[in-house]
Formats: sequence, structure tokens, C-alpha cells
Amino acid sequence: MPRRSNLSPTHSQITEFAKSDQAISDRHGCLPAPRLKNQRPFGIDRLEQIFRADSELRLMELFLFHFRQTGKTLEHKFLGVKAYGTVEPANLEAILSTRFKGAERRK
Repeated sequence: MPRRSNLSPTHSQITEFAKSDQAISDRHGCLPAPRLKNQRPFGIDRLEQIFRADSELRLMELFLFHFRQTGKTLEHKFLGVKAYGTVEPANLEAILSTRFKGAERRK
């Protein structure tokens, strides 16, 4: 049996992270972000949109279109990975002013 990579989280680590994430949301009264819906499995349609828009130099236009559909903060899923995007000033301020594990500020 192949050895598990140290870079891949285990199911229990993912579960604990989700619980921690939910606890933080509950403590701060955060509402769930609207989800950008995928039309094809695994968000392949979104990835195709992003690659096409990038090659046509209109990537920012695509992102703004998505924010207009959902609001200033959104959730999306690519290849089974949940991700968030925001243009909400208060969220951006919180992200940029908070130190979190695995991220470093650039000067």
C-alpha cells in the first residue's frame, strides 16, 4: 500500500478543520456565503470559464460578473475543494489584518 503524503490532510483533519471553521463562523455571527453553482461535475465549467477569460484578457470581468450574481462574498467548489472569494471591504480588512497559519505577509 502506498505511503500517505504528509501534505495530504486526513479525513479526521478535514473534519476538525470544518468544525473549527464553523465554530469561528458561529462565534462571529457569520452567515454562509452564497454558493456559485457549477453546471458540470467538479466545477469543470468554472475552470473552463476562467481559462477562457484569462486567454481573452477578461478575467476580472468574469470575476465581477460572478460577484454581481451572488453578492460581495461567494463560495465555489473546484475539483472538490471549497474556496471563497470576496470584494467586501470588511472581509478584506479582516483577512489582511489577521495572521493565520500557513500564510506570510509580503512587504
